Amino acid sequence: MLRASLLAIDRINRQGGVNGRLLSPICVDPQSIAENYGSLAQKLIIDHGVKLIFGGYTSSSRKAMLPVTGRHNVLLFYPTQYEGFEYASNVIYTGAAPNQGCLQLAQYMLSNIGKRVWMVGSDYIWPREINRIMRDLIVESNGEVLGEEFRPLETDEASLFQVAKLISEQKPDFVFANFVGKSIQSFYQAMHELNAQNPIPIASLTTTETEIQAMGFEAGLGHYTAAPYFQSINTPINIELVKEYRSLYGEDQVTNMCWEAAYFQVHLAAKAAELANSFQPDAILEQIAKVQHLAPQGKVRIDTANNHCYLWSRIGRANDKGQFDIVATSKTALRPDPYLVSYSKSSASSMQMIETNTFASPADKVSL
Repeated sequence: MLRASLLAIDRINRQGGVNGRLLSPICVDPQSIAENYGSLAQKLIIDHGVKLIFGGYTSSSRKAMLPVTGRHNVLLFYPTQYEGFEYASNVIYTGAAPNQGCLQLAQYMLSNIGKRVWMVGSDYIWPREINRIMRDLIVESNGEVLGEEFRPLETDEASLFQVAKLISEQKPDFVFANFVGKSIQSFYQAMHELNAQNPIPIASLTTTETEIQAMGFEAGLGHYTAAPYFQSINTPINIELVKEYRSLYGEDQVTNMCWEAAYFQVHLAAKAAELANSFQPDAILEQIAKVQHLAPQGKVRIDTANNHCYLWSRIGRANDKGQFDIVATSKTALRPDPYLVSYSKSSASSMQMIETNTFASPADKVSL
């Protein structure tokens, strides 16, 4: 995400900056410790006069920054998919809301894979809230939740293996897993070890190309993720950016949904600042509804009714090269609905099937 932000800044500066002013990033490292985000946000504001902050990964990191950015009237751009049910006037949310991924993933899995579901995740706000939403969707579809387990963020491999063993013994149709960090790798590897001959599909909103690379292609093979962006998207701008990214950081580097959101949100901010001829948060907020950006996923823009982003919705299945074959995609960018106000059982239906040569299973040939 940091590299993506720096890439966006570099590209903007190569084009002359914002109204002739070059962007100068100031970077701090919270070391993935939630409470550090608030203190470092304050440091950026007080010591450096920063008006725009880009970053945060977990929901706990975002919530640690909210009081600080709100108190100082600083604008935070947050690039990670999250649980929804939040609005802050000084936050721009560019990751997927629940109606832009969770609904579609639930419908796909429940319609085509099965309705007996195990749910697991890391023990903090994002997995607990997203599991709550998923549970409602399963019940509405006459499905069954066989079990649910949460593990601490820094849990050990043995604990995750025991969860995987319990799940494997009950043989659900699929697992809805939302671990973060190293727990993703350990859980998928345990499930692969226990079920190599008869894999149990795993559906996740947090398992990206980065995690598949870390766990090994065999452990990730055949599992599902919903995201606005996959590295395999065949758009000219995505091909161009991935090529440039790899030339900078290495041919083995992969991109993912957080990389892409971190990239395009810088462009949205820069375009709004250019229109406003100001980097002041209030001025940018007044102009940001007027701008859009051709991101790798497609055109994106901000809905100022809730400060969330219109995003595309896609479902991918991991292949033997560590990438995702896209099995379904929305016809257009979806309006963000962070509170699921307009949700109905048919609200995830604006998806069309993308045929691939990789999967020949009849279950893949469906429409959403």
